[in-house]
Amino acid sequence: MYLLPYCLDKWRKFVKERRVFRFWMKQIEARTGNQDKDLKFAFEKWATTIFGRRAMLASMQFGDLKYLEVNNRQERMEVSKRIEEH
Repeated sequence: MYLLPYCLDKWRKFVKERRVFRFWMKQIEARTGNQDKDLKFAFEKWATTIFGRRAMLASMQFGDLKYLEVNNRQERMEVSKRIEEH
């Protein structure tokens, strides 16, 4: 019988820790619940910009597209030279 108070104290401590753990798990779940909305927003932004750019590129003339490509190539070469220098 002398072990009964010790066992009850251990049980109370276990229950307390379990409650604290459950509390923090609920807090974490509540904080991450908004992630779905953020992902949906990011996906919609990504999808609309890609299709918007596709429509913009379809409406451009070939000469303008070639000019953009040459500028992009020159920028890439400048960046690669800067990287090689460092």
